Amino acid sequence: MKHLYLIRHADSSPASLRMDDRNRHLSEMGKKDAKTMSMHLSSYLDATLDLIYSSPAKRAKSTAQIFHAQFELTQSIDLRTEIYNGDLEDILHIITTTDNINNNIAIFGHNPTFTYLINHLASANIGSLPTCGIAELTIKVDDWMKVEPNIIELKSVISPKSI
Repeated sequence: MKHLYLIRHADSSPASLRMDDRNRHLSEMGKKDAKTMSMHLSSYLDATLDLIYSSPAKRAKSTAQIFHAQFELTQSIDLRTEIYNGDLEDILHIITTTDNINNNIAIFGHNPTFTYLINHLASANIGSLPTCGIAELTIKVDDWMKVEPNIIELKSVISPKSI
């Protein structure tokens, strides 16, 4: 069994014409929510995260770094440009090419792609994954390459407001 955690970046500074979207940083509320959610996830899991992928956008990377510190991971965060500007197929490629020694992976990224991906993989209709929301998906295989929608269950969606 594999576990995939799709985590949307925490609350960030507003979009601005003067700032490149990739450079938007976390707001104070975003930093607090990321810490709260990372503590919640670490207390909830029976295991640890084995691997973290993140969009290189500052807000996603900063959120991932907070989780990385909470889980005390030694493996570096794997930054992937395709999480920022890719589509469902790009993220599915990341998932299906993950080394099978990793059973619990987290991907930090953005909407609307994450909401579309969750709904596609789990045949769900979650509406919209909120900022710092975590969707936990369980996958009934031992090989990431075999990931496909009919074997994935959306176990939970949690947000800072729900805990």
